[in-house]
Amino acid sequence: SSDVCSSDLVTGRVKVILENIKTHEQTVHILDAKDEEYVRLHVAPEMAHTIVALSAGAILISYANRQWTP
Repeated sequence: SSDVCSSDLVTGRVKVILENIKTHEQTVHILDAKDEEYVRLHVAPEMAHTIVALSAGAILISYANRQWTP
């Protein structure tokens, strides 16, 4: 079975910044619960990530099928 890690934006707007820890290459994604298009982001191994709320009361739910172990 493959590992599953997913996030769903329930309400509001957030900025997700992903950075490769080896190359320091970054990508920025803006997620808005009002958008019609569904967006799923996968945070691969060796990718650091941060999430910044861009609206009051933004709620992001993440789930995975296994516990993270460093």
